[in-house]
Amino acid sequence: MTGFDAPDAALRGASYLIPVDNVAALMRHAGNLLERARKAGVECNLRWRLEPQPQVLRDGDLHQWVTILSRPPAVRGWSLAARYDIDPLGMTAAVPRTVPGGELPRRYWTLGDPVCEHCNTVRDRRAVFLLSHADGRHLLVGRTCLRAFLDHPDPDRLATLFDSLVPDDLAGRYAFRDPAAPGYGGGYLDAVEELAWTAGIVARYGWRSVARSDADHAATASRLAFLMNRPNPKLAALWHAERTACAPTADHYAAARRTIELVRAAPPDSEYLVKLKAIAAAPAVHVRDRALWCSAITLHIRWNAKRLERDAAAGAPPIETGRQVVQGRILKLDIRTCRNFCREVMTVQDGHGRKFWGTQPRFLHHAKEGDDVAFRADVEPSPDNPAFAFFKRPTRVPKAA
Repeated sequence: MTGFDAPDAALRGASYLIPVDNVAALMRHAGNLLERARKAGVECNLRWRLEPQPQVLRDGDLHQWVTILSRPPAVRGWSLAARYDIDPLGMTAAVPRTVPGGELPRRYWTLGDPVCEHCNTVRDRRAVFLLSHADGRHLLVGRTCLRAFLDHPDPDRLATLFDSLVPDDLAGRYAFRDPAAPGYGGGYLDAVEELAWTAGIVARYGWRSVARSDADHAATASRLAFLMNRPNPKLAALWHAERTACAPTADHYAAARRTIELVRAAPPDSEYLVKLKAIAAAPAVHVRDRALWCSAITLHIRWNAKRLERDAAAGAPPIETGRQVVQGRILKLDIRTCRNFCREVMTVQDGHGRKFWGTQPRFLHHAKEGDDVAFRADVEPSPDNPAFAFFKRPTRVPKAA
């Protein structure tokens, strides 16, 4: 019966970095190998596990640590120790693929003629196997002679399962993403690096969303994709000039890290923030999410604007209660829907950074965001923010006599 001489012998193996897109295929392949070994009557002990270490971004792909352990079957003291694949043209040396943890004598580090030391026959072979005995002996055996040592009715079938016993070979099949796989060519991106470049672009061109881009003003995400991807040779000069002009500085990297903190701290009260928080929780950003992740810089823009407003309002004189003249610039126009009617409202900021919110008067219905306005109204400061006030019953400012 084919099995393990010492079922409690230690498993041997190693940990490998596998692209996350290949991990599921690796698990399925290992499971299929075990099923094949079971049908062949071979007790192939092969185990694997995903390690808790953080995933690693390498060469544009996100990698996961996977540990693969195995123990080769041993029968009557003999076990598979290595396999030599023979080059039929003799162009490459036959280097052994060794079972992890095994140490080969120096004479077996390379293979000369593909000789079987059991039958002493030299002929053309595709592979030669090295068997090791519990007493320290080693023997080169051809595929046909395996039956005499492993006591298996189908030694060819057993030999084809050798790859399942060598974690290096199993992991090597999935160490790189398949160029023919759907979605290949994108890969993963460094989250901080992408946001730092976005901050550099915003510092030079300002923020522009995809919806508001036009022929004259490219979207920030489009500029980012152009700068971070390999350019068309015809645009190489423009690409180098743009990268030089938008190269991120230490301040931009600080803004990127601050943006990630803002995303993680933001409440998940919208689908947009839920998606951003999911991306921020991952160790890298997939290329398909680049535009969405790029837009996270708007959180830093708003945070920085509010910080500047607070700093400006901190030194501003307090807002007094009563009817007074409000003069400043319209920050925002909005429509508020009530139970039976709608009303137009506006937010006005004066020269001290203080804000006034209330109903937009009819004599200012042509005003737009950014226009300078002046009116007289009843003002009531907010109890929560001394730099914010509500106004009502706005009227025109009387002309000077």
